[in-house]
Amino acid sequence: MKKYYKLSVAVIAITALFQFSGCQDEIFNEIRDEIKLEDSTVSGHINSIIRFNPNGGDTEYIAIQNGGVYYRNAAVETETDWTKDSRTAGQVTKIAADKNYIYALYTDWKEDLDEGEWVRNSTSIVCKQNIEDSWTKIYTVDSNTNVSLFCTNAKQKEHRKAYVRIGSTGVYKLNGTTWPASSMETGDTNASTKPTKDSNSCAMLGGQVYFFNGLAAASNETATDGASMIYYASGSTVYYSSDGSTWNSQSAGDVVYSISYTSDYLCLGTDAGYQQMPHSGGTPTGSANDNFSNASSTLSSYYEVWAVLAVNPEKTQAGNTIFASLDYSGSSSSTSAVFDNIGLWGYYSDRAKWNRE
Repeated sequence: MKKYYKLSVAVIAITALFQFSGCQDEIFNEIRDEIKLEDSTVSGHINSIIRFNPNGGDTEYIAIQNGGVYYRNAAVETETDWTKDSRTAGQVTKIAADKNYIYALYTDWKEDLDEGEWVRNSTSIVCKQNIEDSWTKIYTVDSNTNVSLFCTNAKQKEHRKAYVRIGSTGVYKLNGTTWPASSMETGDTNASTKPTKDSNSCAMLGGQVYFFNGLAAASNETATDGASMIYYASGSTVYYSSDGSTWNSQSAGDVVYSISYTSDYLCLGTDAGYQQMPHSGGTPTGSANDNFSNASSTLSSYYEVWAVLAVNPEKTQAGNTIFASLDYSGSSSSTSAVFDNIGLWGYYSDRAKWNRE
């Protein structure tokens, strides 16, 4: 009887292992049927994909953070190497940029033994003008206060503005190495030209910066034309406006973390993968779906896409270079996500498929 019991347990364990492996293999096989996966070179949790013109020059770079900082030339529309910034001197948890500077948050963590968790010990705001420069510290918050760094991330460098919110005490407009003498005037209204104590994103329209409480915001600005529409997300709803006062909405179906514009679709990073939302002249015309390229099997609902950026907003989605970051919550066994897929993914028009960067 005991031998039979032990054999049954073993059979159940082996069967469960094969069932789990079969699920993972099925996912990988679906991906391999479409494209051979590259080895990941930019992995980890990424919540920032931004534009940066060193010292306000003509060359645009795309920069990301994953604890460190990586760069690549935005003009290269094929797969190329990302360069790691060897001058970072802390754990980088967010980046942003204005016309001349790139900013980063260095977060120092300590273990709270009473609560059994890691908390912020301090957060430093640093910046530099050129890729080869060292980072200069401009301010440090010595507490477990939440610090939110964000920017307009506009295509035209003249429209790039960067801000930092320190807890609920104030929002500061960043201006290089000089810390602002005072915080900005705040209001209580989301989606307005005054930030609130909860602002986390912004976008520019008509020469004005609009602030939003959620993480996702964008405009339809291109390299040659200013914005005629701005967008932000709250939960699974995308809001849009041509004047910053009258807002219309379109359901995305999933919680939206990031928005980027192309000439025919809004690219959405959501809690259920990469989504596309069709628009006509900047006005959304339907709900979001995952039908773009091989997104349904790669940047799928098993994953969260925290950041997305279409490099050339004047081009179509299919004719673009697009970057998106993947992560997941919980265990891979509960989500069918694959740990090796966590990190940066890229779409190039010449390849016409998503793949790991």
